[in-house]
Amino acid sequence: MGVDAPSYEEKVSLREAADALGLSWFTIRAWIRDRRFPHYRCGRRIVISRSDIDKFLRDNKVAVKCRNHDASESGRTGRISAPMKGIPCTPGAD
Repeated sequence: MGVDAPSYEEKVSLREAADALGLSWFTIRAWIRDRRFPHYRCGRRIVISRSDIDKFLRDNKVAVKCRNHDASESGRTGRISAPMKGIPCTPGAD
């Protein structure tokens, strides 16, 4: 009575995970076969937790590099793009 019931996080199918990541289900299947992507097996069915999808995205995020300072520091000439709105562009930040 004093024990809480275990909470089960939402699991999605392989195809739903592929859609969420913007990849083909074949790619996700290959990553699972190579043990590069966390998953669960329920018999022959493969399911993936939403938190594992979120963690995968966080772990594979690529940092933004400010192009303004790259061009000016390297001495290149030509068109220099403006920084994106909302993303700070400070010298020495990259």
